[in-house]
Parts: sequence; C-alpha cells; structure tokens
Amino acid sequence: ILYRMHINLGDLYRYSCSTKLAEECYLKASKLAPATGNPFNQLAVISQSQESLTAVSLYYYARSLMATNEPFDKSRTNLFLLLGNNRKWLEEHVRDDDSHSRAIVAGNIEANSSIGKRSQREWIMK
Repeated sequence: ILYRMHINLGDLYRYSCSTKLAEECYLKASKLAPATGNPFNQLAVISQSQESLTAVSLYYYARSLMATNEPFDKSRTNLFLLLGNNRKWLEEHVRDDDSHSRAIVAGNIEANSSIGKRSQREWIMK
C-alpha cells in the first residue's frame, strides 16, 4: 500500500510541476519495491522533461524494462520515443563538415567500426 501511495503522490506532484517532490516519491517507491519497473519509468519521464538529462532517462527506462518482478511495458514505447527524439536532434544539429555523424544518422556506419573511430577522432580535433 505504501509503495502505491508513493507512486500516486509522485504522479500528483509531477502533474503540478513539482518535479523534485515527485522524484523523491518515485525514489521512495523504488526502494520499497525495487523489482518493479513503474517508479523507474516515472523517474525517466521526469528526467526526460529536463533536456540535459537524456542519458539519465535512458538509464531509468532500461532499469524499468529490466525489473525482475514487474517490468513496466510502457517504458519500451517511451524509450523508442526518447531515441527518436535524439535521432531528430542529431539530424537537425549535424555539422556540414561532419560526414561521420551524417553516416551514423543515415545508418551507414557502425559507431564502433574503425572508420567510425577515425571519423570520431577527426571530428573531436576540429
């Protein structure tokens, strides 16, 4: 019951734009039921609303999907939306002289290939 209360209270805080309080509630819920995915999905939603926390969102969505007792299936959709938004951002912000990033966005080069590593070094040196 306490777990569910923290999830619901966190939702109410999130709806009222009190993200810090919502985050605290979801973290408490995750400690009460660490094998459930819902609190981690909610933490990802909060972090995704803050543009600089994309990697944190990715972590929480993955954590939500890997929950042992109750994975939160909605996290899969949310994760795809996050990755789609990242792809869109990359497409909009690729530098004209950055053939490596253009190739990755187009799906033509694996990020860990030797060509990719050379292009990454060239991009960093610019």
